[in-house]
Amino acid sequence: MLKFVSVNSSNLHIAQEVQKKIFPKEYKNDTIENSLSSNPEYLSQFWLVKDGKKFIGLTGIYFYPQYPKDAWLNWFGVIPEFRRKGYGRKIFNRTYAYARRLKFDNFRLYTDTKDNEATLAFYRSLKMKEEKYIPEQDDFTDILLFSKSCHPFRKRVPSWGNKYLYIQEQLLLSQNDMLSYVKKKTSLSLLIFLKHPSVFWRFCRMFFWNNKCFKSLEK
Repeated sequence: MLKFVSVNSSNLHIAQEVQKKIFPKEYKNDTIENSLSSNPEYLSQFWLVKDGKKFIGLTGIYFYPQYPKDAWLNWFGVIPEFRRKGYGRKIFNRTYAYARRLKFDNFRLYTDTKDNEATLAFYRSLKMKEEKYIPEQDDFTDILLFSKSCHPFRKRVPSWGNKYLYIQEQLLLSQNDMLSYVKKKTSLSLLIFLKHPSVFWRFCRMFFWNNKCFKSLEK
């Protein structure tokens, strides 16, 4: 039975070791610690995934307060030695089920297309809606966005429409002083909470009820 363990300060070192095995190239520029530290500008939560006593992978979910209807998959992957055993699909499905439980309308992710054929094939096998994302920065040109509806009665998911995803800002956060950046953005996030009460509800549920919600999905 798969077990999902919320990433916190006590097991962050384990999560980073797992992340390094799954994403050796990305780990040089960005880490789970950076992603967690960037709250509340874009709100995120991560889980280590275990099968028995072995850590086999990671998964995460976040959302932008600016886009409160959309949940995003983050740092999702399986350690190489455990791949091609069905773990990836199970972890994805349970993360998606969690996003549905939080009452998001859509579940989305973006990924690089360069030298990433296996990852693209996996997401395409899930029958997700696929669209090209063209960011404002020229540094990021080979990006595909995949989406799936969380609505129980609506299978079609609306196009993202190339709305801004702050990719450059997230990269800068990982390379510079993130704490000072977050402090500057706190007032913006509080304003968004006031304008979108549903965002505040999801924030609370993600950070205080996530273990209870995820345990109900462990089968």
